[in-house]
Amino acid sequence: MLLDEKIESWSELTERWPSDQGGILQSLTELKDAALSLKDARLELVSRPGISISLRFSLEPAPEGRTRPVFHLIDVIAFEDELFLSACFYGDEITDPQELGNLVLGGLFNENGYCFDLDEPDPELSAYLTKRQAEAHQAAAK
Repeated sequence: MLLDEKIESWSELTERWPSDQGGILQSLTELKDAALSLKDARLELVSRPGISISLRFSLEPAPEGRTRPVFHLIDVIAFEDELFLSACFYGDEITDPQELGNLVLGGLFNENGYCFDLDEPDPELSAYLTKRQAEAHQAAAK
């Protein structure tokens, strides 16, 4: 299983991704590309074997006074051998007008956040998340 071993890079992640779950990889790729298109956005891939693979998006250079390590992250998680995505943001850096997110108390680097789960390709939810990425980026850049 993809999550059982350490993954070192984006290319290794895509090469080892299960071929029968390509749709969710396409969603992940689109969200990654959207986040990296934002000014000064950087990606760090953190592999936690047996738990998740985390794509962590930060600003480089970090804005003066910003102590939060990311403005957004996407975890790749497995449930019964099916991969899904959990896109998370700090609760005070985004809005959720359609109330699609799950409030995670203290779950984002010990702060409250919102996570949005994507278990199959969903263009409408992906577009919604892209807007949240832009909000989070704007809040982080201040």
